[in-house]
Amino acid sequence: MRNPLRDYDTRRKYWHLKNKRLTQHEKMIERVLVKYFQEQKERILNRMPIIRSKIAIGEIFNKEEEVRILRSVAFPALAEVMKSEAGEVGGRFGVEVGFSSQMDSWLNERTNFFTERINETTYKQLSKELSEGVAQGEDFNKIADRIDNKIDEISKGRARTIARTETHSAQQKAGFEAYRDVGVPEKTWIATFMNTRDWHIELDGETVPIDKPFSNGLMAPGLDGPAEEVINCQCQI
Repeated sequence: MRNPLRDYDTRRKYWHLKNKRLTQHEKMIERVLVKYFQEQKERILNRMPIIRSKIAIGEIFNKEEEVRILRSVAFPALAEVMKSEAGEVGGRFGVEVGFSSQMDSWLNERTNFFTERINETTYKQLSKELSEGVAQGEDFNKIADRIDNKIDEISKGRARTIARTETHSAQQKAGFEAYRDVGVPEKTWIATFMNTRDWHIELDGETVPIDKPFSNGLMAPGLDGPAEEVINCQCQI
């Protein structure tokens, strides 16, 4: 049976259907992240009066705790995305596909990575802000305002960017594993054609065996690649 995604018009229709699902997932993940960042800000600012006489970044920002909290909300939310996408693929082939061990293992590793990275960035920026305030002889209230403003600056737009990247990666991993589970022999790169990378447009229609990477080295769009390949990508397979 000929792969229908080799046809340009079919790819465009398919992309719009998959992107609609991606957008719905993104909004859900963004809400989770916005809530987390708001509560993180409250945790940090609530600790500051307690240590009014001696402010230390490690006392107002507990990296291990923040990673744990973010992971506790991000993992189940992204797992739901993956379950939904695997089910959608299975439904098209009349096969039940669930949240496999491969998906669980990948999501564990991925969630650990990005929750660590996010909070390491926050820690470093707040540490820099605190050091500058102390060096300039600012009083407690001034430093508290400085930290408050920096948290807002860090969080602004961050939830959306993270949601887009991580949701897309989860969607693509689930789709890729589901295709393998139902026995699809090959996969086709489907470019967005909307604010996308020139080289991703050139990849549109490229078809390779299911277990082989595309010519840019990725197993699927947005999946386990360098930042220049995956950040804000919305291509599909």
